[in-house]
Amino acid sequence: MAKTKLEAAQFLDEWRERMAPHEARIETGIREHRQSDVELKLTDGAGRPVAGATVELTQRSHAFSFGANSFMLGGYDSDAENNTWVERYTQLFNHTVVGFFWPAYEPERGKLRFDADSEPMYRRPPVDTVLDWCAAHGLTPKGHNLFWATNRGLTPPKWLPSDPEQWKPHIRRHFEDIADRYAGRLDGWDVVNEFFQRGYGTPTLPRDYGAWCYQQADELFPNDRLFVNEAQGYVWGQFKHEDSPYHLLIENLKYKGCRVDGIGMQHHVWGQLHEVARNLLELEYRPGHELTVLDHYAGFGLPIHISEITIASAGEIDRGQDVQAELARDFYRLWFSHPAVEAIVWWNLADGHAFGDEARFEGGLLRPDLSPKPAYDALDRLINHDWRTQRTLTTDAAGVARFRGFHGAYDATVGAETHAIRVPPGTIPAETTRIELALKG
Repeated sequence: MAKTKLEAAQFLDEWRERMAPHEARIETGIREHRQSDVELKLTDGAGRPVAGATVELTQRSHAFSFGANSFMLGGYDSDAENNTWVERYTQLFNHTVVGFFWPAYEPERGKLRFDADSEPMYRRPPVDTVLDWCAAHGLTPKGHNLFWATNRGLTPPKWLPSDPEQWKPHIRRHFEDIADRYAGRLDGWDVVNEFFQRGYGTPTLPRDYGAWCYQQADELFPNDRLFVNEAQGYVWGQFKHEDSPYHLLIENLKYKGCRVDGIGMQHHVWGQLHEVARNLLELEYRPGHELTVLDHYAGFGLPIHISEITIASAGEIDRGQDVQAELARDFYRLWFSHPAVEAIVWWNLADGHAFGDEARFEGGLLRPDLSPKPAYDALDRLINHDWRTQRTLTTDAAGVARFRGFHGAYDATVGAETHAIRVPPGTIPAETTRIELALKG
């Protein structure tokens, strides 16, 4: 395969060859881990079974988390664009990443940008605005991040003392500012983001600052989940089983008594498609390797979030958007099939508004004009069609209707009555969920 020019047909043929040995496992995994057998029993007002009743069953939402970041919420020039962005987002997702980048939300010492009426800042909407939006649309928010030791203009703020040994009181106060307003209101927090990204000229940090940060977070956010979140190179690239840097980091935090409730695994395939073809076909992103890595980290017994995803559609290739769509579909199927994975988070919903020069990869699901790319349509088919359950059922003589459905919230309609039911993820794949509905009529 040429290094500077990529033919879509040839690449996709080779990609499908890499996927083929794992298709059976993926399909079986989706069925076993994302669906349950359900017995739905109908009774009348006297508690007697209702036989021969027709039940229209419609899934309304997923138990599994699908999301993206919220950084462009309200960030477009016109109301029409902002409304379209929200419409596209909420059609696909039930989860969102809420930015807490320290220099953006405290640009001057003591000047916090949490309130909805805070001064606008590009790609950094006020936290209260984002949480109000989440509440209005049923989105589960996750905080990103409490601390990040990089100097790429993201964190830490420039007003901190020049001597990092003096940072701890400021970090503690920063955590307290967030906890005072938001503890208990988000699903979880990336406490320290990208431990291994200290090579970007970051000054020497206080010894064991990472464990110390988790200890502070444990005290201040006692009921919230605390996550680690690491860049893709240290997750998929530098994977050496129990000797992997990320494995050793998690093990070390736990050894020091830190509470770690979940594992974030980034998946930014940085590069245009012709530049990363070999990585996808032969190296760290090949399907079999990804399953091996997931199997390994599942050994910690913690939920895994595929926490930040970028897959390019740009490059020296024909049909780049079609290639992005097939890759997105197959990766989502692979991740969704794995029992340890709890959430899948695409990073930037639309092209044109990524950080720095990352926009050149065109890694969004929407074009700059917010029209759907083939990748958006592919994920819409999976999330809203292939992975949703809709059935017409009839109860038997015992008043029971049986079905196998994806985990989530449902409407069950019998005549003029509609009841909300929930099919929860089972602790045992073969376990049957039993639900009883008492009809009013």
